[in-house]
Amino acid sequence: MQADAKLAELALAEREGKLVPWDVPLALEQLRDAEMRSQIIAAPGKWAPRGVGLLTIGEVQAFLQQAANDLLETLSRTGAVIRDRLVRARNAGIGGGDRGGRPRGPSPRAKAQRR
Repeated sequence: MQADAKLAELALAEREGKLVPWDVPLALEQLRDAEMRSQIIAAPGKWAPRGVGLLTIGEVQAFLQQAANDLLETLSRTGAVIRDRLVRARNAGIGGGDRGGRPRGPSPRAKAQRR
């Protein structure tokens, strides 16, 4: 009886958006990792031509600082990229958002049969 009430509470919290399904943070982390990986892989090709002809330690240091700042900016933009991907996926009906179907836990009919 107490377990049924708890399940009903959890189902309500999920429907109201107060409870996050366990797979949502995992999906967010995977999207973040994929975005960062693609940006890091692209960095050498993006920055190598800009480094040609640097002659002094100061020039190289400024060049590397600019590259590091670019990667950090990419990291800060990753949240927006993830949000946009999730919105597109939700609009296409893939994962995230409303999961549809009946709430988890015993159905009202099953509860009535037990009584």
